[in-house]
Amino acid sequence: MKRKLIDREKLKNHISSEDEIDFMDSSPTQDITFPPRTVTFAIHGNFLMAGVQGTAYVVRYDSSDTVLLNIDDYAFRGSATEERIELLGPLKTEHHHVDDLPSFLKAKAPSGVINRIEEIRQGNLTDSNFL
Repeated sequence: MKRKLIDREKLKNHISSEDEIDFMDSSPTQDITFPPRTVTFAIHGNFLMAGVQGTAYVVRYDSSDTVLLNIDDYAFRGSATEERIELLGPLKTEHHHVDDLPSFLKAKAPSGVINRIEEIRQGNLTDSNFL
């Protein structure tokens, strides 16, 4: 599997505090490609004196699954001197197979993401609902 790396400076553009989650409609780096039928990509974390740490979430729809969404988590941690940070995963956590976004993501999700998920739930599988 290809390593997934992100530049420290790009992470800084998407991480403002550990309480905020940044939702994106495109990959923050060419090293991270999305699987088919990705609904959104979200990232949160924090910068500390010793470095950076956090989690990225790839939310996708899989028509062959019994639930609406699959969420792949990618953990990252890097020292204060690392220029490129590796995302480790996908990790299959308790919210990997779900019918809706977990509350911590849903509370921060923009209306466009919520609307896309509702469209998919209603059977509208047009390309406009996927990245």
